[in-house]
Amino acid sequence: VQPLEQGGVALSFAGRRVEISVAQSFISAEQAKRNYMLELHLKSFAQLKKEGENEWEEALSRIEVSGENPARRNMFYSCLYRTMLYPRVFHEYDEGGMPVHYNADTQKTERGVFYTDNGFWDTYRTVYPLLSLIMPARVREMIEGFVNYAEETGWLPKWLSPGEFGLMPGTLVEAVIADACVKGIVGGGLRKRAYRALLKNAYESGAGTRHGRTGAEEYPKYGYVPSSFRESVNHTCDCAYGDFCIAQVARLEGDEQQAQALFARSKNYQNLFDEKSGFLRGKDEEGRFKPCFNPCDWGGDYCEGGAWQNAFAVYHDVEGLAALYGGKEKLCEKLDGLFATP
Repeated sequence: VQPLEQGGVALSFAGRRVEISVAQSFISAEQAKRNYMLELHLKSFAQLKKEGENEWEEALSRIEVSGENPARRNMFYSCLYRTMLYPRVFHEYDEGGMPVHYNADTQKTERGVFYTDNGFWDTYRTVYPLLSLIMPARVREMIEGFVNYAEETGWLPKWLSPGEFGLMPGTLVEAVIADACVKGIVGGGLRKRAYRALLKNAYESGAGTRHGRTGAEEYPKYGYVPSSFRESVNHTCDCAYGDFCIAQVARLEGDEQQAQALFARSKNYQNLFDEKSGFLRGKDEEGRFKPCFNPCDWGGDYCEGGAWQNAFAVYHDVEGLAALYGGKEKLCEKLDGLFATP
């Protein structure tokens, strides 16, 4: 064992095979020792490998597939495996066996469960709807962790890694929570706590911070997030969808007046519809569409795409979107245009 000048040690085993167990903690060295005793003490590498195999077998067996093509089965389970990597457990267990976690934003050790390493803009419409069906208990615990974070920092998370990065449009944890609530995964006291946090998302601005909706003050003022904000079309659509989701929870909580107000705001995407081009487009504070429009341009008023990729991001009001185009047949023609355009 040789100490290194920059800290740590260098180990030399002269060709011998050695097994080393290492535990870590984001809380303290003492907690790392506790984690070691809980998870690794007196266990061989072979035992730990078997434990890991058993845990993954149980998780992946939530869905069983059949067929004659092993390559396709392998592809399916490889993808299913990836859906279960994140968000990851970030809480540890104290001397009393209670969950505790380090909050990178408050820089304090907080009580309760917590999950991190996740951006909701990418996962609210993909990973979470799947997990809510095959791992509802785990989804409930995740949401409890997100609500814990909101009560510790004042805001529901947008993109945690492990603290808030504030990336991407919207605050689409709203959709994850609402989906779990309407499916009965989250209820009672946890739902009430979540609802309080959701209302803050809807009505308060985190301007100057990494938290909250971008353009939260402008969105109700103009009925859209103006194009002075980057990715304004996506911000508007995501605020509208978020309002629809919060309205679902408001209705479950018996707050019908709030639900109706949010349902009305969920139509705000319509304020960006340009009948001439048939796209959702950025507008300035005076209500003018931006000039020099090209539906194939990438970025600007759109996030990770252009007008074509983001013209249909109205999941909660397809009939309303169709009406803007002049009916469902016209909307279908526009969709065909999306797939036919080089």
